Amino acid sequence: MQNANNDLSPELQAFASLLDAEPPEVQGAFQFLLAIAMHEAGKFELLNVVEVDGQWHYTFSGAGEVFSVVRPEMDKEIERRVREGRSAGDTSERRVKLKNCKDCSVERLTETRKIEASERAERVWPPASPDREPTGYDDAVAYLSDEDRLDSEDETKSLRKLSAKPELYEKGAVRERLARTLARLPRDFFALLRSGKRNVYFYATPGNALTGYTTETHPIGPAISRIYIICLKKDVIETDDTQFFDGVVLHELCHVVLDHPGSPAWPEEPQERRLLVRGFENEAIELALEIGFEDKTRRYVDRSALEAGWDEDELHSIQEVFERLGKPPPFWAADLAATCREKRHRGEIVQGGHRQ
Repeated sequence: MQNANNDLSPELQAFASLLDAEPPEVQGAFQFLLAIAMHEAGKFELLNVVEVDGQWHYTFSGAGEVFSVVRPEMDKEIERRVREGRSAGDTSERRVKLKNCKDCSVERLTETRKIEASERAERVWPPASPDREPTGYDDAVAYLSDEDRLDSEDETKSLRKLSAKPELYEKGAVRERLARTLARLPRDFFALLRSGKRNVYFYATPGNALTGYTTETHPIGPAISRIYIICLKKDVIETDDTQFFDGVVLHELCHVVLDHPGSPAWPEEPQERRLLVRGFENEAIELALEIGFEDKTRRYVDRSALEAGWDEDELHSIQEVFERLGKPPPFWAADLAATCREKRHRGEIVQGGHRQ
């Protein structure tokens, strides 16, 4: 991991060092108030607020990432010190000494997120009592009616700039489509989502050039209180391909049930990272096939492979998953691999790899 100090100006390095010298409650208050200030300035977007074990977790998106901060308990003195950017008893001599401190709060926060992402949640699959009966529409609607379960960018001013179909992002419309998808889930799979062991939050957004336009899942926080944010983006919200919509949502939920870690826990070396993510992708596809979603998964693979430009190794590894389970492989093989190569060569595919 690169040293975060190298990316900061000398002034910010000095400020970060000063912040590191503060007590933990002051650091937490500063991080929370900074996130709120960035949200008020339109730089961060507030995705969700949820109470976990008596603490309020605020989830934001910004700078191409999704992250959460905990609202700290702040008395008036701590808030005053945070807002003034100093602590009682600071002296010029102390400040000069702190400017040379190598420990940076930005780097520490990055390392904390990496440690949290590396923690594994309780294993929940396979279930103790299999039940492959469909969940049903009513139970799916009840699940999505939880106010902390679903949100949308339908009320933001920027939506009409990002999508020509803003009506598709209305919360009611998104809830209805999701309900019809979740209604088809086996009861044993759906029970895990309702159990509290896999806390899922759906957010409908077109995406942008910085965050991308492809649906993805962000696991946030330590294993004991992890939230899985599924960002439903333009690729699924604006499609009229029901098989593809269902296949993508199911695929992301399989990542959730299997507790695949987020990107802070991935290795830095590109090839190692690629192999790790490919393994996650194959495991999610295998789980979807196991619970009976063969056609929808095949549709997800076919379309995603073309749009993302998966290479031959990726395609063949997925084909092996289908064959190992005795399922007919997706409709691509060598022809689709050649098409992906041609699209990459013509520059029609900007970014390859898997969605996750």
